[in-house]
Amino acid sequence: MLDASEHDVEIKAHVNRIGEVEAEPVSFQQILDHSEENDVRCADPEAAAEMQELIEGYQQRGDSIGGSIYFECRGVPRGLGAPRFDSFPARLGQAMFSIPATTAVEYGLGQDATRAAGSDRNEDWTFDDDESFDHVESEAGDPVPVGNDHGGLQGGITTGEPIYGEATWHAPTSIPKKQRSADWETDEEKEVQVVGRHDPVLPPRAVPVVEAMLYCTVLDFMLLGGRINPDRVDGNPGEYDTEYHPSSPRND
Repeated sequence: MLDASEHDVEIKAHVNRIGEVEAEPVSFQQILDHSEENDVRCADPEAAAEMQELIEGYQQRGDSIGGSIYFECRGVPRGLGAPRFDSFPARLGQAMFSIPATTAVEYGLGQDATRAAGSDRNEDWTFDDDESFDHVESEAGDPVPVGNDHGGLQGGITTGEPIYGEATWHAPTSIPKKQRSADWETDEEKEVQVVGRHDPVLPPRAVPVVEAMLYCTVLDFMLLGGRINPDRVDGNPGEYDTEYHPSSPRND
């Protein structure tokens, strides 16, 4: 539905860290072009090779390792979300944490915000001059943030800037390596070994899931905000009357 609308929203993610191996920062275009060129789904080819070698080492030892995924979304209009109960980052976090094994989600500066003074993190604002802000969903004369340390989200609401962040996964828990456990029935400590097929790492498999969750979150807010009329994207007119927006200006 989002693809069929008039909004040009692009969503992409890639694995930016496995264990101690971290990818170099890459552009959104590089992620679009290169993230599917290797099994790790990392847009930095050199880091991808190191990640692959690291993963294979853990697999040979019957162990597993965690990692993280960088995600980015462009073309989302400003004004989606709300300061409190319908906060965009709150809904996005809920969607991301619903993916099994997710242990952390951040956007913008994320944890680096602990080292940023308020005067540094607060964005300066100016007006769109119709030349310098092609990456922002705005029109000439609109107020726009000069930077994007906020990750496209301020006060729970989208700013029109690219939305970006990172999600982290712990190492898979089902591993062939023997471990100590406790038997509930016999009250004994035992050595256990999980047999079968095991993934040594999760982020490479989670990339399309992250993209899907971000897509669903954006689409939900576009529908709630009246930016997309579900009765009209397929060319079939119909009434658009919801509890949130009983009279949408886009219904004509």
